[in-house]
Parts: sequence; C-alpha cells; structure tokens
Amino acid sequence: MAYFNRDFQKFELDNTMQYLDKGTTSEIFFDGDIIFKKYFDIPDFLKINPKMFDILKDVNNPHFIKLIDIYSEANSLIELKELRFIVNAYTAKYYKKETFNVLDESKDFILDNFRELEILFNFFSKNNIRLSDTKNENVVFNHENIIIIDPDRFQEQHDEERELLLSNKRSLLYLFKSILVAAAKDYYDKKDMSKKIFDQFDDIIVKSNTDVTKSISQKLKYVKKPIEILK
Repeated sequence: MAYFNRDFQKFELDNTMQYLDKGTTSEIFFDGDIIFKKYFDIPDFLKINPKMFDILKDVNNPHFIKLIDIYSEANSLIELKELRFIVNAYTAKYYKKETFNVLDESKDFILDNFRELEILFNFFSKNNIRLSDTKNENVVFNHENIIIIDPDRFQEQHDEERELLLSNKRSLLYLFKSILVAAAKDYYDKKDMSKKIFDQFDDIIVKSNTDVTKSISQKLKYVKKPIEILK
C-alpha cells in the first residue's frame, strides 16, 4: 500500500522514519522533524476529517501541533482516483518530549501555560470547534510550552457560542486535572491521588464566562510549586 495526499502526491514511509509510539487508534513514526500518524482500521468518526484538518492546519500557535498534510491509502494512484478520499494518515511537526515533572516546577509554569491555552480554547469556541479528548496523554511538555498534539476528535459544531465555551472550558479544566494526576504517579499511588486531585478541584464551577486559569490560580495561591497542594 502507498499513501497519497489530495494532490495525488505520494508519501514514502521508508526506513528514514522510526517507530515512535502507538495508541488505540493509530501508530506514529517520526524522522526528527515530522511525524507520520497512521490510523488502524477504525471508523471514520474516530479520525480527523479533511475539513477539520484544513481548519486546524491554519492554526499557528506554540501550544498547538502544526499539521502538515493528510493522506489516503491505496495500492496505486489509479485506484486512489477511483475511490472516495478516505483519511488513513497525516503528517505534522514532531515535538520532542522533555522529561520533567510539572509538580516540581514553579506554579507559574503551569499557570502561564494554561492562560495561553485558555486563550487558544476560547479561539476554538469562537470558530465553532468543540474540543474532545484533551488529556495528559495527548499533550507534550517542554520547558516553555504545553502543546496539544492530538486533535483527532475535534469537531466542527454550530452550537451557540456560550455552549461551546462551556464545553471547551470544561475540557481545559479536565486537562489540568489529568496532567496533575499523571505527574503525581511519580510520588504517590495513582488511584488514591487521582481522587484527591479531582476532589480538590471539583468545586470549581465552570460556566461559559468562567476564567478557568484564574480559578486554578486561586487554588494554588498559597504554594510555590503544585506538589505542595498534594502533601
């Protein structure tokens, strides 16, 4: 099988690309500059669709993956031209993970990043994009940014802006809690700490006009590092 984009250009998944990772819906290869994400045999609704890909490709934000191109799998170019374009893979910029625990960083790291993420999430809301599957497993950290790297489940929805804002702000808060839960496993029993973290932030009432980052900041106002609230 070969991979072709919508301009019928072929992508060679050759030995310059190494295996990186896999999840329940796909496996990922990389060459140091880009990733090639290849879907397993899954329903289309679990994949990014061409229209959403084109919308997200134009997003230039240090907290969001830079998408490059989208591909369909076919035995030949002739076969591809005879078939409906089905998304089987896409390319995007590769982001190297840096190993550190956000609980040990200054709280300013996570608050500064979530302020920028909240601006980004609000942008998505204003552009009719509902976020989904925003969790620790779908972000990459470096010492400057938290980066969303898996937009496969994002959807275009023309709900009232207030409804989208509410949904996306809830996704933002869930992302924050999931990051803390994942980081806490280096120090504590994950199951027990997961409940403690979610209980500690569950009294944040999210509305369409809630400043989520401000609410998180108020929870952290007496500590210098997030780890201190878990002791």
